[in-house]
Amino acid sequence: MTRILIIDDSPEDREFFADLLQRAKPQTSIDCCASGAEAFGMIENVDYDAILLDLRLDNEDGIEVLEQIKAHHPSLPVILVSGVGNEEIATEAVTSGAAYYLSKYNLNADALWAAITRVIDQSTADKVLQAQKDAMERSNRLEAAGQLAAGIAHDFNNQLGALRYSIELIQSTVPSGAADHYIGLAHKAIDECVALAGRMLSLSKQGNLVTKDVSAKDVLNDVRSLTSGHATDNLTLEIAAPSLDCFVHCDPSQLLNALVNLIRNAQQAIVQLPRSGQVKLVVNYTADTVSFVVTDTGDGMTPEVLAKCTDPFFTTKSDKKGSGLGLAMVQRFVNEADGQLMIQSTQEVGTEVTIELPRVEPMSQAPQNDDPQSVPMARTGKNVLVVDDNTVLADMTKTVLELQGFAVQVFDDGVSAARYFDDGHRADLVISDIRMPKMNGFEMAEAIRRTSPETQFVFVTGYSDNIARSPNDLGSIVLQKPVSKDELFAAIEVALEPEAEAV
Repeated sequence: MTRILIIDDSPEDREFFADLLQRAKPQTSIDCCASGAEAFGMIENVDYDAILLDLRLDNEDGIEVLEQIKAHHPSLPVILVSGVGNEEIATEAVTSGAAYYLSKYNLNADALWAAITRVIDQSTADKVLQAQKDAMERSNRLEAAGQLAAGIAHDFNNQLGALRYSIELIQSTVPSGAADHYIGLAHKAIDECVALAGRMLSLSKQGNLVTKDVSAKDVLNDVRSLTSGHATDNLTLEIAAPSLDCFVHCDPSQLLNALVNLIRNAQQAIVQLPRSGQVKLVVNYTADTVSFVVTDTGDGMTPEVLAKCTDPFFTTKSDKKGSGLGLAMVQRFVNEADGQLMIQSTQEVGTEVTIELPRVEPMSQAPQNDDPQSVPMARTGKNVLVVDDNTVLADMTKTVLELQGFAVQVFDDGVSAARYFDDGHRADLVISDIRMPKMNGFEMAEAIRRTSPETQFVFVTGYSDNIARSPNDLGSIVLQKPVSKDELFAAIEVALEPEAEAV
């Protein structure tokens, strides 16, 4: 039903307009008032579709009333009407924010309703366009923040990699004693920095996933550290770890980001309520699946909101307080991880969101050993190329490998490494970054394989944005920076297994 407010100090004119509207559309809801002061209170309490405003009111200027309405309700269409209209008045009306101008002289029902329909349709179109612009602006801000975070995390991981190798080399060459305590503290600091870089990468939401076997308990610990400060006087947050650790295969940063998104959504559904509430995250598992379940005791969603809640840019939050991308990104991650997203919500009861992922048995971990000389390396004596545009990390990787008896060449870009093979040189293994200038790691590997199909690859990356290929497409191993010597040696062992075949 269309709702119209008539503002006119003349009872006869108010009746005249109401009669025209009833003749044009009998089901129209019509309210009337005699002044702008009276109208302001009515507008605050009723969602009108359009307003008919007289130009000349007793003790009020219709243009000033118009400007005050538009200042507080810019999207509400106002049609200015006058009994003594002229072109100058019409121009002033439109300039002041009127959606249309009409003369009372010879006005009929069809002309009035055509004007009302026009301004309502235009207002609706303007609202849709503005919502799209706002959503795109928020999306661009989110993407820019993500790119910045990803770039910082990438460089951060490079430096952490060099630092980790340095400490491990010191640990393997300096006699045990007083330094052990401080070396242990350094390892702990590196691990905390690695977790911080991972959280920054989760913000970046980079397109390509770096998947691995992920412990549910480890993910919940990370979620707990990111959300521990969000409890309030009327909100309790409970995160319950499973009694038996279970594993899923996915991008850990994407899973972490999805769970934090769900918890923050649940918290926002409660903190605005006058009553207290609870948010809870639990893990359930079967032989085949692991389910991360977030429940809240908020007001729940209407069926209409529930049906649209995972649509991109759909949000019930007020302007600029939500991008409408959170649940859409959770849905995308779940799809990419071959899982299911299930949402149940009941008004005045709460909401339950479940991320269900396939359960996997974790791959055996590389042996943890402080002495690199004791790590079994059946393939020492091989030729290895290290390709990384971070020269400090490349040099530290070279040192670690040479201590194991490898012959190592270092290149700082993929073009130079590919040219090395084009010139007739060969290597058993290439250890390469993915994101590099001139040529990324995957492109370099494809070029090398054309002249040396037997060469194997291990990719070591901080993140891999905007690269369409996957390491698996090249039959290769990918490691997430910063990499410990044990992780690196284990990957080399796998890559240089006799049965390894070039793709």
